[in-house]
Amino acid sequence: MVSSKDNQFLEEMGFLKDGRMYPGLALLCKNEAGEMASHGRRGFGPGDNFGLLWHVFDLAGVWEADEYSQ
Repeated sequence: MVSSKDNQFLEEMGFLKDGRMYPGLALLCKNEAGEMASHGRRGFGPGDNFGLLWHVFDLAGVWEADEYSQ
């Protein structure tokens, strides 16, 4: 877990754009020297492989899919 307080982590990972936060997952790895590196990242949203709730929200008509597209 990484804190985004007082740093640019969210912007650098692509989860904060134009002052707006986007949900997602980032995998960071620490090497033997103690350095952190981004191994991968993916935003959550329509068509992702992380959850079925997007389909439930779509059926219920309680959200705007375009609002969360990146």
